[in-house]
Amino acid sequence: MIAVILCGGKGARLWPLSRETRPKPFFRLPDGQTLLEKAYARASFLPDVERVVTVANAEYYFLCAEEYEKTASRFEHDFLLEPCGRNTGPAIAAALLEAGRRFGDDAVMTVLPSDHLILDGDAFQGAVSLAKTQAERDRVVVFGIAPTGPETGYGYIEHDGDDVVRFVEKPDREKAAEYLASGRFLWNSGMFCFKAGVLREEYGLHASGIIDAVEACFAGADRRRVSVGTVSGEAVLFRDDEYASLPAESIDYAVMEKSRRLAVVPCSLGWSDLGSWPAWFALAGADASGNRILDVEGGNANESGDALVIDSANCDLGLGGRLAVLLGVEGLTIVDTPDAVLVADTKAIDGVKDIAAHLARLGHDAGVRHRAERRPWGERTLLGAGTHFRVCRLDVKPGAEIPEKLHCRRSEHWVVVQGRAEVVRDGDAFVLAADESAYIAQGRRHVVRNIGDAPLVLIEIQSGGDLEDDDTVVFGDDWPGGQILP
Repeated sequence: MIAVILCGGKGARLWPLSRETRPKPFFRLPDGQTLLEKAYARASFLPDVERVVTVANAEYYFLCAEEYEKTASRFEHDFLLEPCGRNTGPAIAAALLEAGRRFGDDAVMTVLPSDHLILDGDAFQGAVSLAKTQAERDRVVVFGIAPTGPETGYGYIEHDGDDVVRFVEKPDREKAAEYLASGRFLWNSGMFCFKAGVLREEYGLHASGIIDAVEACFAGADRRRVSVGTVSGEAVLFRDDEYASLPAESIDYAVMEKSRRLAVVPCSLGWSDLGSWPAWFALAGADASGNRILDVEGGNANESGDALVIDSANCDLGLGGRLAVLLGVEGLTIVDTPDAVLVADTKAIDGVKDIAAHLARLGHDAGVRHRAERRPWGERTLLGAGTHFRVCRLDVKPGAEIPEKLHCRRSEHWVVVQGRAEVVRDGDAFVLAADESAYIAQGRRHVVRNIGDAPLVLIEIQSGGDLEDDDTVVFGDDWPGGQILP
């Protein structure tokens, strides 16, 4: 069996913590693990799995690799890297074509989203075993979650025993209650199991345009061996122009709703897609007044001392490292991050999904990215900016380097505040220790390496007429792309 992990998303429903450059799979839960780390562990520990393939946005490649390093695995790590998201229809088509090419049409595949929480691992393994049996009989299997309430945020599957009767879009509360009372409906989990060749046939019948276009994308893709830390394997990077032209359709709409080969495995897994702030705060215990407090960087903050709650009730508070005080308020959701704060009436919290679009219309990039952004070499944090200057903190991992580059319209001044750096400027190498600095004039090639055993911390001061990342020429092989390296 081949396990496929889907890692993408726009990060809209959990703004401001979730952004397009770091969506929900990379959040840390109260136990300190990310959703992606948990998904990979679930997939790699399935008894029959022989390979794990991740379909992800190219910008998430190194982020995925960092999460996978945390799990001792017997696998190499294969990646299909999308230059842009085109929904699950093209993503799953790419995975089945790759699995069919490498392992044959009889390879059984289990598709798992990277941003779901499953609390009952034994029940999950049992459900996958049942699904595999059905898939070996040439059925296309969907995992249906036994509903625990009239949830309006999920799609539903009507079933008759093992057979799928129909898919239903997200209902209103009255209709959801009706579904729950009938006993014939399950939540659609977005998890599937099938033979590569069988689903390929279903695409041919119902979505031939998608499967043919994805197959054409493979012909122009860049395929090579890759490695980040201890994570190595084979990766495919699709071309921007070809992949962007694919239809942006879900697997449900493109294939599942039309297939006559469907079977369902009903299961109770302690499952949630954590697709809203109320679902996220449900992970925290409430105090006597119904207030729930979480550290947005991971951890249950009820006892952390970072929140002071006075005469307030039924509030959800996400702490971002600063003291937060609630005084005389009720029914609010508040999420604090270093560069944005959300304050919402909890009854209106579903409107969060539209905030990123509002910010985009205003020309504000807080709907897309954080001030602190992960890089293959570490992290860059924007500390401040003006018309002709920008100040950043660069945290470089031990042994890592910021690739060689130059800027045509700006200069940089680096100050080492922690660790030891080797700087190469136009071919001349020198070492900087704490409290020492270097000036990089515009047009000069430069690279910096952390030559110590501890993190290297630099303050970078940029000045000039163009401070955007498009004023960067990167030298050498920066695959999988300038989109992840400034």
